[in-house]
Amino acid sequence: MDPVPAVPPGFPIVQLSGPLLLANLFHWGLFGVLSVQVYMYYQAFPKDPLSTKSLVYGVYIILLVETVLLTHDAFARFGYGFSNLVALISTDLGWLDVPIMSGLISFIGQSFYAYRLHVISKSRWIPLLIVVMSLTSTIGAIFTGIFTLQAINLAHVNGRKNSVAAGVWCGASASSDIIIAVCMTYFLSKMDTGYRQTRVLISKITRLTIETGSLTALVAVIVLVLLFGFPGRTYYGTAAAVMPGLYSNCILVVLNVRCRIEGSRPTYFSSADHASGFLRFGERAGANDSHVVAIHREVLSERDSENVEMKGMGTSSLGSTRF
Repeated sequence: MDPVPAVPPGFPIVQLSGPLLLANLFHWGLFGVLSVQVYMYYQAFPKDPLSTKSLVYGVYIILLVETVLLTHDAFARFGYGFSNLVALISTDLGWLDVPIMSGLISFIGQSFYAYRLHVISKSRWIPLLIVVMSLTSTIGAIFTGIFTLQAINLAHVNGRKNSVAAGVWCGASASSDIIIAVCMTYFLSKMDTGYRQTRVLISKITRLTIETGSLTALVAVIVLVLLFGFPGRTYYGTAAAVMPGLYSNCILVVLNVRCRIEGSRPTYFSSADHASGFLRFGERAGANDSHVVAIHREVLSERDSENVEMKGMGTSSLGSTRF
């Protein structure tokens, strides 16, 4: 039996193993948050379209698979391979669970926002640009995974080919997020029907878009900075492992913004995507809540705008706005 190569004295083991450990902890935390959000969605919106349900549960399954793969790698390093230098620097399944799956989930999330932008702006070119850039990012993520697999261990991950592929992956992803945030903010700011409730709803959507888009773009930029700024280190792995969890949660945040917890303060919510009203958490569709502004959408044709009907606390219809 071959002796296990132990970690030599003076080896910077903390700089190598620490980021990998944090990556797993952060990923598990985001997966837990996503699980709660998926449960809330399941309880509150049983009448959502099949396409929306497929999006939610598909993203959750992908992140579940990634969580299993990341846990496998963590156990191989810190369980079976404890104090084993070869196990510590091995890429294991990292070529699949970090770059490739991150690229897949980011493509789904950015395409989701591109569709929302198409509905709001009635433009095809801007959403198409976002989809093309997101697809470019995904291709870069796939090549990053391939080059990581060829590197065999983490010490050779920062090669020239891998660095270029990672630059395309994270650079295109960050650019897509920035375009989404800017365009959504611009088109939403132009919408005003004169109703106070509508202005509150638009303001909430705008703020949510800026926050989620800025956060995901910032993480993509951090991956690039850590990858090129600290060659031979695994600092970038922490931020890269966080990306798919962020995109998944951003999708669910947008969908779950239609509901609120029973007993909370009255707040206006928006639903520009689905023909279902806002619900208190735990109530099924059809329940009435006098403290919730319900927004309904009716798609008439490709060229027609979406009519949003708002009803307040026991009052008549306040009118409609074009979303």
